Amino acid sequence: MESTIRQNSSIKHELDITLSKDELEPYFTSVFKEAQKNISMKGFRKGHVPLNMIKKMYGASLESEAVEEAVQQEFAKAAQKEDVRPIGTPSITHIHRTESGGLHFTVDYEVMPQVTLGEYKGLPARKIFHVIEESELQSELERVRENFATNEEAEQITDENYSVVIDLQRTEGENLVEDNAMRDVRLYLRRPDVNPELKSLLINTKVGDTFRIDLPTGENQELNNYEVTVKEIQHIILPELDDELAKKGLGEEATLEDLHEYVRQGITAEYDRRYNGYFRDELINALLERHEFEVPETFVSEVLRSFGEDMKKDKQLPKDFDQAKFNEEMRPTAEKTAKWALLREMIIEKEGLRAEEADYEGLADIEAQRTGIDYETLLNYFKKTDKIRDRILAEKSLQFLEDYATIQEVEDRELTALEALQGGESAGDTATDEGTAETATVEAGTEDESK
Repeated sequence: MESTIRQNSSIKHELDITLSKDELEPYFTSVFKEAQKNISMKGFRKGHVPLNMIKKMYGASLESEAVEEAVQQEFAKAAQKEDVRPIGTPSITHIHRTESGGLHFTVDYEVMPQVTLGEYKGLPARKIFHVIEESELQSELERVRENFATNEEAEQITDENYSVVIDLQRTEGENLVEDNAMRDVRLYLRRPDVNPELKSLLINTKVGDTFRIDLPTGENQELNNYEVTVKEIQHIILPELDDELAKKGLGEEATLEDLHEYVRQGITAEYDRRYNGYFRDELINALLERHEFEVPETFVSEVLRSFGEDMKKDKQLPKDFDQAKFNEEMRPTAEKTAKWALLREMIIEKEGLRAEEADYEGLADIEAQRTGIDYETLLNYFKKTDKIRDRILAEKSLQFLEDYATIQEVEDRELTALEALQGGESAGDTATDEGTAETATVEAGTEDESK
């Protein structure tokens, strides 16, 4: 056997292998003899059909099987001889029989990149913070009031403290478009997203009243005329912003001052959570900038596959979903993710980071409260699951980078609109549109149709 390695890049290699006729012949003999055991033919007992007859009748298919076996076995031998350590699945890019009756084939494969761990402590990153304005605090306090509001049926809307159920029927001239209607649409007139002109026309209306209005609809926000019918009105009675409201939300010992502080902390926590992803992204980018290396396609493909699986979990993909286009668009992110994963493993090993008992216990406690599953059951499962260990170590490696980072604190109002948007959408950290954390907690225990 002759073998030659070609390095097309730092990680993409080719192995050329040539077998002589004598080296290839044993594979043919082995395959033919194995087939002989199971072939029966008139005039011969099963297992005793002559090899020359088997070759004549089944030669083409059996030779293909023999060649496949030869490729697998000889590549394994050559890889051991040349100390080749492929990752992923090698692929045969060329194969042919030689003039002398032997075999020549080429195998493409990837190897792990040779990466020397360089600078990873003291990486620069901006830590964004938010200064709460009084208007924000008051807006969140109003949400708390709304969550504890009471409703009563009403015949007429007199101000914006009303919830209304309406039908919107599309019109063309004097005619109604029967197949284009929105039924039982509930609006809370205090909400800022209610169309101002619609709100103005609804005030002073009564149950059963109708009127027409041009409203922007569709992706292009084109104006279309609708007939609006008022079907139901509820008066929203807001509680006073006082100690009694604080007690309802936080407990019998709470005061209005406590409620203010609780809401303030919640706003701060939400912004911190939102911007933490941006901070971590900058740390990872700084790490990658200091470690230039080629990332194996094997790893990139696996990351792209996981992205696709995550999308399927999150939402139903359309029938015309273009997987190739998705992979092309997500490739830069996949390459970054794969590089970070390789460097992360090196940091974990060098710093001796380990998943400790306390890590499993903390995670099990959080998940037990969230899911209601028994704590001990979760703890035992987590300690046996490699993915959980990897999740803990991934978090520890990021925390390590944070602990040693060179931090520049920046108020979010100093950032451009694009930077602020990126801060809210950074990797693994999705901002919510449902209000801040404290509101979600305070609103527990009340159900309001106006929400």
